Amino acid sequence: MLIVRVPLRISLGGGGTDLFNWYSKHGSFLITATINKFIYITLSQRSLDKDFWLSYSVIENLKNVKKIKHSIIKKIFLKYPKLNNLEVHTISEVPANSGLGSSGSLSVGLIQALNSLSKKKVSSKVLSEKSVDIEMSLNKRNAGKQDQYAAAYGGLIKLKIDKKGFTKVEKLKISKNKIKQFQNNIFLIYIKNRRYASQILTKQSKLINKKKTTIEIMKKIQLLGKKSCNILEKGKIDDYGHILDEHWNYKKKIGKFMTNEEIEKLYLNLKKNGSTGGKIIGAGGGGFLMSYVPKKNHKKFLSYLDKKKLNILDWKFHFNGSKIIFNDE
Repeated sequence: MLIVRVPLRISLGGGGTDLFNWYSKHGSFLITATINKFIYITLSQRSLDKDFWLSYSVIENLKNVKKIKHSIIKKIFLKYPKLNNLEVHTISEVPANSGLGSSGSLSVGLIQALNSLSKKKVSSKVLSEKSVDIEMSLNKRNAGKQDQYAAAYGGLIKLKIDKKGFTKVEKLKISKNKIKQFQNNIFLIYIKNRRYASQILTKQSKLINKKKTTIEIMKKIQLLGKKSCNILEKGKIDDYGHILDEHWNYKKKIGKFMTNEEIEKLYLNLKKNGSTGGKIIGAGGGGFLMSYVPKKNHKKFLSYLDKKKLNILDWKFHFNGSKIIFNDE
């Protein structure tokens, strides 16, 4: 048996520019970070039969890989034709479809587990690209690279993607003290209405190069990613909230599917109670709303959350990527 622990992520700036339909024409720049909420994947070999036993939100027990219903697991298993008698369990610390990159984390973790089972070491780069290939083939290229790279590398990173898809990874240059301040000022509010990222990304991917206005909006979002990186590396933490607010106003112009009246009302009320800006984590439409709140406004903000009985995630930044935490060979 072996167990892999894979971190989930929050996008910090430039999100959406990692979509193939965008970076293949304009390149991409974004910053992202992993947090201490994880997906765990356990993998073991069944000694008495050749069945596959899969446990996630449902249970599958079958002999033929082609009949697996879980699209990601099926696609990955088909890449490893000699597999048999495997039992796989996946556990997530947050609900599925809530915007924290769980499908990318699952791909990275399962590929790492299968390679470890075959006693093969794979680099973070290879893990990322193999996972991206899975996502791209499943969603007809209406997918990005952020989730997989975040899961494989971990930490606060910036991604530069050229038009050919080559991806350069660098650590965000920010002191430990500033990271702590930044972390303490970010609140992740669970707004419950789950959404299916692939559907939203497909809509967004179709729009981003068709309308001139949408292209201009995406260019501004990409610039905001660079601006976010610059202010964080300079330690101007409180400027970040205002950039988020700019991002919010641009993003919702892409399409009505990015937000809704309920989320918009919540966003405005959070601003009235101390937030300087925010964003929906992930593709949009629901999941977690990230709010930046300067320290001086914490008391007022938390009082409002308590009054409205809004749930916030207890989290911290996590600085490691996907990792095998148990291997009983």
